[in-house]
Amino acid sequence: MPHKQNILFFFFLLAVPLLLLFQGIDFTDTGWVLSNYQHFFFAPASTSYWFHLWFSNMIGGLWNTLFGWGGLLSFKIAGVLIFWATAFFVYKIYGRPQGILKQKNFLWAALALGMVLHFAGKITVLHYNNISMLTLTICAFFLFLGLERSSPVFFFCSGAALTLAALARLPNICALAFTGLILYNGVVEKIPFPRLTRDLLSFFAGMAAALTAALAIMKALGHLELYLNSLGDLLFSSKEEFTNYGSNDMVKRFLRHWAKALLIASAVFGFSCLVNLASRRSPVLRRFFFIAAAMGMGALSYWYGWQKSDEFIIFSSAGLIALSCGCIILFLDRTFQKQKLLSVISILLICTLSTGSDTGMTVGAYGIIFGLPLVFWFWYEAPELSLLFSVKEKNKENRRQVSVNLGAADKKNIIGLILVLYTSYGIPLLLRDVYRDNSIRWKMTAPVNHPLLRGEYTTEERAAAIEALMEALEKYVRPGDYLLSFESIPMVHFLMGTKPYLYNSWPILYLPTEFRRALDKARLERPLLPVIVLAKVQIRSKTWPDSGGVSPGGVAAEDRKILLDFIEEKNYRTAWESAAFHILIPPGVENVL
Repeated sequence: MPHKQNILFFFFLLAVPLLLLFQGIDFTDTGWVLSNYQHFFFAPASTSYWFHLWFSNMIGGLWNTLFGWGGLLSFKIAGVLIFWATAFFVYKIYGRPQGILKQKNFLWAALALGMVLHFAGKITVLHYNNISMLTLTICAFFLFLGLERSSPVFFFCSGAALTLAALARLPNICALAFTGLILYNGVVEKIPFPRLTRDLLSFFAGMAAALTAALAIMKALGHLELYLNSLGDLLFSSKEEFTNYGSNDMVKRFLRHWAKALLIASAVFGFSCLVNLASRRSPVLRRFFFIAAAMGMGALSYWYGWQKSDEFIIFSSAGLIALSCGCIILFLDRTFQKQKLLSVISILLICTLSTGSDTGMTVGAYGIIFGLPLVFWFWYEAPELSLLFSVKEKNKENRRQVSVNLGAADKKNIIGLILVLYTSYGIPLLLRDVYRDNSIRWKMTAPVNHPLLRGEYTTEERAAAIEALMEALEKYVRPGDYLLSFESIPMVHFLMGTKPYLYNSWPILYLPTEFRRALDKARLERPLLPVIVLAKVQIRSKTWPDSGGVSPGGVAAEDRKILLDFIEEKNYRTAWESAAFHILIPPGVENVL
């Protein structure tokens, strides 16, 4: 039976990501990264915003060079390959013959749940978040092997992977905390100082070698100045009034999200324990109560999964990993040194991913796949846990010791309930939570007549709106022309092959001072006025074009005012308009529609 279960999980990991490839057209984040990849080698200055995502853009640019003809579908295939590579390294850590988990079906279950959190409600193309997870997983893989075998080669590879992770997404530099594990393991295992020094130097040598190679490639491609300028802009923007990336905001968000994760996980764990304790007296009652509770929790979470977002499963999973890994670190002895090391790595990995993003733990969800196997090990294979508490007796000064034991049967029941809860929630989440496209998959049956959207399906209304815009734009711009798109439609640049006039295919992300500075710079460097395409509806919504008006306040309103002043000053006029989009042309361009 376990072998058949493993085959089923393996098929699930292969088939489900492939089945998800063909639905969902996101005009926002997906379009932004695809436009960056499209121009990375040929016109990097036109997509210089956030150029510090250099390694991610390098991977995407290479994929675009080789397979860009496949359009959006090819980049979704690349996203699936990134996930499979990540799952492979996680499996190699836990599933080796001398690995941690003896019950391989639990490892496959962990990978399957991790897959849900990689694709449900996430950007499904090659992206800096899934590339970050892959590079950090490779870093952790070689670090663990280095600690296990005291091999300088593995430490070198781990350090190199850490540099690539930081070049893929700057906050990943927080994983530098992994070096503390080398010191910790050296102290616990009483490793001689010369060998410990060699291990640390090997790790830093790997970091330095990868950084040197990356800087040399940047210099050869003419990217170095763009990269350094992007780092400077990032530091400048963190002090702006409107930004979500200021240090204070990020720290508050980090603490708030982890507090929420631990609270939700404690509630899930506490409820599971209560169900288990309530049925302890009678084996018959125990089985009946467990089945009834599992069915009730499963039905409730399945219903809730259709109604709500992915926050519940993300926060509860992250919190459960933190609680389980914390128990492994604090309450198990040195016999389980490998599990302790992996527990620290798991927590650090999720913390690293959830740092530096305006969505916090939503990005940290990519790292949950690494920690889930430890949760299953702790609640199924680890030795019985006995905790001693000191309790003061009523009306007496003396205290007595109370022991709380979690036996094998208790832990199996608890992990069984948690598995039912997550599986029941994850299935509808995977079916309905398409990133910024319709939540009802059976409504996404309309193809779009565009060579870069072959094989992709969305709603009839969205497909019609996209086709109408592309047909109109083709009359005014050609691949390689400059185009100014506004609100949240960077996908237009990818589909048309146009270069962003404002150095960013998603200029509404600019803070007002950045937007004005980019506009002033473009006026000097690009005196020929571009065609402008505006969104008239809220493109970030899942329901566009039936999504209401554009963002009324904040950064969007400030940027919009600057752009409208520019449009009025330069005497732009309407060339074409639909319910969703508006094309404006400058003086001297003939209106052919």
